[in-house]
Amino acid sequence: LFSTKALAGALAGGLCADALKVGLLSDLHINLTYDADLGPGPDMKGDCIEGSGFETDIKAPLGRYGCDPPVALLEQMLTRMNEKFGRLDVILLTGDLVAHHIAKPVNE
Repeated sequence: LFSTKALAGALAGGLCADALKVGLLSDLHINLTYDADLGPGPDMKGDCIEGSGFETDIKAPLGRYGCDPPVALLEQMLTRMNEKFGRLDVILLTGDLVAHHIAKPVNE
């Protein structure tokens, strides 16, 4: 067995050339039907989707306070991760995706 100090030294020293580059995304709350022209409802629990919230002249293509963020924000985040860290081998996605209907098809 390795001590924590020995393992950290081995990793820092490049002895693990085949180590995976891992990204972690947690609890994204992505809104698949986000509308950049809509603000949240009066209770600040609106989803910024048609039929919820209010129309506004201030466009927010990457998200708005009080609303779950759009797919465009996730795309920008992944692009920036790639620019900063290079190609990742694995992305772990945690959170309560099912509760937020992330797997639900957009046309439903």
